[in-house]
Amino acid sequence: MKRSLILVSVLLTACEIDKVKYQEQLDRPHVESTTLSCTHSGFCYDCGIDENFEFSCRLRLSDSCPGTQPGTVEVTPFEVGYESGRRERFNKVRELTREGICR
Repeated sequence: MKRSLILVSVLLTACEIDKVKYQEQLDRPHVESTTLSCTHSGFCYDCGIDENFEFSCRLRLSDSCPGTQPGTVEVTPFEVGYESGRRERFNKVRELTREGICR
């Protein structure tokens, strides 16, 4: 009984969540040109398990072929600080425009 209680206590300590202490915007947002993911109708490769239970790819007509298109995004740099002292930096990205067509 004593062993299992110690084990449970160790597991709970190891799984403790590092709580967010602060989230701070590091700089003003800026706009960047980028390539955005999109889908389009057309011929594209479809991969999966066929009727013989073998993995295969084939060209087929689809409404959801993967593609890309140019666009602009707003990028805002942030830093998150945790109670443990650990810090992470990341960019919050918001799509502004899509230009041209998906290819």
